[in-house]
Amino acid sequence: EKMAQAYDFALDKIGMDIHSFSIWNDYVTFLKSVEAVGSYAENQKISAVRK
Repeated sequence: EKMAQAYDFALDKIGMDIHSFSIWNDYVTFLKSVEAVGSYAENQKISAVRK
């Protein structure tokens, strides 16, 4: 939860800057690595990656 908040804060500040690819890539990798138990959690995970 704290990692997700830290990424959200950093990405909110960086935005779509041309040099921010690596943090966006790390964020998507982080989201995909989170374990989801149940169909609701899996749908939440997919929605977070699409965001």
